[in-house]
Amino acid sequence: PLFRIPIFATFPYMLTGIALGIAQGAYESVIDSSRGRLARYSGKSLADMTAVQIKIAEAAACIDTARRVMRDHCQTAQALAERGEVPDLLIKATWRRDGAFSAELCERAVDVLFKVGGGGALFDDNALQRAFRDVHAATAHISMIWEPQATTFGRVALGLPSDNLTL
Repeated sequence: PLFRIPIFATFPYMLTGIALGIAQGAYESVIDSSRGRLARYSGKSLADMTAVQIKIAEAAACIDTARRVMRDHCQTAQALAERGEVPDLLIKATWRRDGAFSAELCERAVDVLFKVGGGGALFDDNALQRAFRDVHAATAHISMIWEPQATTFGRVALGLPSDNLTL
């Protein structure tokens, strides 16, 4: 039934999986490095710092939410295809909107984690530097840029014709 899934409506999920993997990897890297790391200016454990704990929570929430949204829409698309149903324009616009939003969440997670890395995150041998660069490259595709996808959804939701010919 995969051939029945509208490719352009679900295209962001093929690419957002990359951003999700980058964000998850950055999260795991920061968790591992922060457990035993001491702040240079205070000697205090990063793990004991409230600001770090809040950033870890924010990044985890972004990653978990993106994963749930992506999984939910992929399961819905699969179920519709298995029943031989064609999603309406609003559903397809919703998939595009939420794919772009999931990409935004992944990018936000990496941006937040990058700040936990401090100045050391700028060095080429630091995993956060690569994650920061890669997530911004991964989310640069038009299907994962929020504004055009949000505009399409808004138009369709308001009863206007879609401005996206691929839907």
